[in-house]
Amino acid sequence: MSDETKQPRDDGASWAKPVDHLQVSGVPAGGINLNVQGKQLTGLLKGFGQMWQKTYRVALTGQEVEPTRLISEWKANF
Repeated sequence: MSDETKQPRDDGASWAKPVDHLQVSGVPAGGINLNVQGKQLTGLLKGFGQMWQKTYRVALTGQEVEPTRLISEWKANF
């Protein structure tokens, strides 16, 4: 382990501020914002459901590949 002290993250200004309802600005002439203006925000479980909790299994019978290498390839190419 290192003797360095971990500095607290200072990225708070980069995150969106909390809001109750969405507001649209800068809509071009003729643009329609029916799907966003005034809509209430929803969390993961009420919005997309449990999409983020999916588990995938792949059989790599007879293959000699490190799991980290495989995931790196998938992230880079899919």
